[in-house]
Amino acid sequence: MPTHKIIFDNVHGNIRLSQIQREIMDTEIFQRLRRISHLALADYVFPGATHNRFSHSIGTMYIITEMINSLIENKDGISIPKSDVEVISLVGLLHDVGHLPFSHVFEDIMEIETGKKHEDLTIKIIEESEIGRIVERYPDIDLALLINILKKNFTPTDERTVNYVTLIDGNLDADKLDYLKRDSLHTGVGYGSIDVERILKTISIDDNGLLCIMNKGRLALENLCIARFHMFQTVYLHKSVVAFEKMLNKIYEKMMHDEKDSIMDFKTVLELDESGLIRYNDNYIWHKILNYSGNDSFIKELIKMLLRHESIKLVIDDPKLVEPNENPERKLTLLKYDPYQKLIHEKIPDFDMNWLFTADSRTKFRKSDYYNDPIKVEIEEDGKLKYTDISDLKYSIMNPLRKEFTNFQVFTHSKYLTSLKTCLKEIHLIE
Repeated sequence: MPTHKIIFDNVHGNIRLSQIQREIMDTEIFQRLRRISHLALADYVFPGATHNRFSHSIGTMYIITEMINSLIENKDGISIPKSDVEVISLVGLLHDVGHLPFSHVFEDIMEIETGKKHEDLTIKIIEESEIGRIVERYPDIDLALLINILKKNFTPTDERTVNYVTLIDGNLDADKLDYLKRDSLHTGVGYGSIDVERILKTISIDDNGLLCIMNKGRLALENLCIARFHMFQTVYLHKSVVAFEKMLNKIYEKMMHDEKDSIMDFKTVLELDESGLIRYNDNYIWHKILNYSGNDSFIKELIKMLLRHESIKLVIDDPKLVEPNENPERKLTLLKYDPYQKLIHEKIPDFDMNWLFTADSRTKFRKSDYYNDPIKVEIEEDGKLKYTDISDLKYSIMNPLRKEFTNFQVFTHSKYLTSLKTCLKEIHLIE
């Protein structure tokens, strides 16, 4: 049997797979990612956005491998054991293997119910499924290192001078470089188009082993930050995308507690064995929705609306730009307090609080904050390298763009739209 196989990816072109990558990809638990939509219900607004976590995982594997190879080739004094290259490629391949159905839609419910996130499910799958057993058959692959990188439990050493976590979770990570370009292609929104090749050719590491960019790659980095910012506003936080996903989230939340026809709660999900997790995907959710036989009229109405492509309606849209260290008023929290709900009932006696949907988003030009984890540019001065926060460069567009985007949104059923908007103005939640 040949030791590698070449597959074609519509974003990155031909990608070569090693033997262990092929074996992992062919497991049922990894193939499950074909049935996990990458952008949840974004295809309700952008019909081409039907891609899945499977293709994204392969793309991330490709980019993270290219990253480590580029660092080895371009950075003097770097130390990366040869065997680590395959481990790092598997970090990219497996980083999303524990995603819930519809990706992030139900993550808040899971965290409230169990205190866990999809990353915890990723570790469980690697350790307890066929994937872990495959890795253990390869003596050169350090399974403990793979898991520690995914747990973000890694510190550079003299033997490993790169902080491997920054390759998969940081401002320049492989995950971001793939999903922005992939999502842009499939939604048809051009704002996510980024120069991945230029970034890969100009990445470096700073004195702490964190990814940074050479000065000649600065413009590609700026484009990445702006593309991410625009994709959030245009796609990920599009009002109709948010509305449909809030509806799906509420259906799941209500069905978990339905007396007649319930859906799997997240404590049960975390206890599923490998065969159970394989079946826990988007298809499971659609099956439960399409065959709902309970008596809850609210659930029935939401399902009917979802199937008819009829969304809840936007009552408030309050976008702002704020300083990075500013904590704007969390109006979402206010609306969850009893005094505010009492005011709504006083002004709209027939209002059903089930139809009050809120979203409170905060998005940055770059992932982490400016002060604790800046994106650095590698600059040579007087024959020495120094690493400077990109937003401190007076000639960088990131200098005036330190602010962050926040948006508070309220949605409701169309029959309450006018009365709720009037009510929220009267109680000063709309200026």
